[in-house]
Amino acid sequence: MKRFFSSVFVAIACCMALSAGNKQEENNGNWLLMSGYGYSVMLGDMNGEGYSTVNSFIWQPNACWGVGLDYGMNYHNPVDYSFQENMNYQYTRRHNNFFVGPSAYWFPINTEKHRLHIGGSVNYFHTNDFNRYRDFDTNSQQYVSERCEEIIINSVGLGASLGYAYKLGEHVELGARFYTSWSQEEFHLMGLFNIGFSF
Repeated sequence: MKRFFSSVFVAIACCMALSAGNKQEENNGNWLLMSGYGYSVMLGDMNGEGYSTVNSFIWQPNACWGVGLDYGMNYHNPVDYSFQENMNYQYTRRHNNFFVGPSAYWFPINTEKHRLHIGGSVNYFHTNDFNRYRDFDTNSQQYVSERCEEIIINSVGLGASLGYAYKLGEHVELGARFYTSWSQEEFHLMGLFNIGFSF
């Protein structure tokens, strides 16, 4: 974890050094919509992986910073856990969540062709865990019981974003985005393909 934070601080320092030598352009528009889709990994008590999407609607009073709203979701593929005792217990967990909240963005590089952003948000999370338990009798070689439960958790957490975009024209840009979110001791890492529209 120390290496991760050290890398983030080095990246921010490099961005600040680069932005000092880059002339910031005047905004072509005051609004920026970024939409990202990609791969997600969840770290916590029970790890999982799947896909995520994050959308950000940002108002930019100038080329260097903006405020807005982040909205996203994580869907993680079902994960099977097996436990060996007199009987085999198989536990399947399907984990989904969505989040929404206010955000602030800093654009250390925002030139005619390049845009680099660093952002943070405070989000409301709605988490849904669907759990299925199956008991397998090793003697009869069949499942003897199955039960399901659904757990819904509402919480508040944090989000952070780091991304780069190449401007294809006055109003369209393509790039990549790294987004993280933390809530209820679960940490989501998302690598996203990002498309942006300014107007």
